[in-house]
Amino acid sequence: MVYSMMRIVYKASQAGNEQVIKDMRRICGEPEDSAWLPSEPAQLCESSKQTRDRARQLAKDIGSYHIDLNMDTMVRAFQTLFTTLFGFQLHYKGQQGGSNQQGLALQNIQARSRMVLSYLLASTLTLVRGRPGGGSLLVLGSANVDECLRKLDLALFLRYAKVEYKLDVLEKFLTAVPTAELEPITEDYTQSDDSMFQRLRLGEWSHMAPRAIFERVRFLWTMFGINRHKQEILTPSLHAETYSPDSNRYDLLPFLRPRLTWQYNKIEKTIDELEERKRSS
Repeated sequence: MVYSMMRIVYKASQAGNEQVIKDMRRICGEPEDSAWLPSEPAQLCESSKQTRDRARQLAKDIGSYHIDLNMDTMVRAFQTLFTTLFGFQLHYKGQQGGSNQQGLALQNIQARSRMVLSYLLASTLTLVRGRPGGGSLLVLGSANVDECLRKLDLALFLRYAKVEYKLDVLEKFLTAVPTAELEPITEDYTQSDDSMFQRLRLGEWSHMAPRAIFERVRFLWTMFGINRHKQEILTPSLHAETYSPDSNRYDLLPFLRPRLTWQYNKIEKTIDELEERKRSS
């Protein structure tokens, strides 16, 4: 995403846009009397092992300053603090003594602390690297708005960028197993496939039994009910598509969802009747 924006800046600088050139030189730390212009967009991007390798390779390909950081030290510090306070050690779900509540707490340590670390680095990297003029860097990160976008659309963008920007490394991102990397990756680890619901929404139901369809629909609406409120804190969206995660324009469903117990009971009753009719025939 950053690289695609830098391509726009590069084109503007090549076209002689004085304001863009002035801002670009200032942000890149060039002296006031500099006549520097980038020779390619990659020059503007300085600002699990497999994932880190992909990130390192992508940073190299787009010319970005990259820090390869292991979060384990920070995560262990929080875990040690918690154990010191309460004499209780948290475990991920699936580990001995673990539970879903403990697992979510551990995932939140990394999910929240990495953003704090991002802001720390953004406000100090210009100092550490001796960049003239100092200042802070812009923090770009994923949040609720990204979780609202369709993964298939993101994959299409990566395929486009791979060809248009000549970034072959993006193929590794497209074929990687999706994971938030907030818990240990085990042999039986899976992450929910959101594209499954998109395929079902388009009508791929005929091969499934009614009860299987119901289980998936119930799971979808349960997760939707748990997470719907997150969309209410989104900032106004850029409407570049025919859909949008902006809930106030494109999703007028209530953000506090009921449990839908009555609806589920009615569906289950209908399924029971269908299954009984099938057994009797």
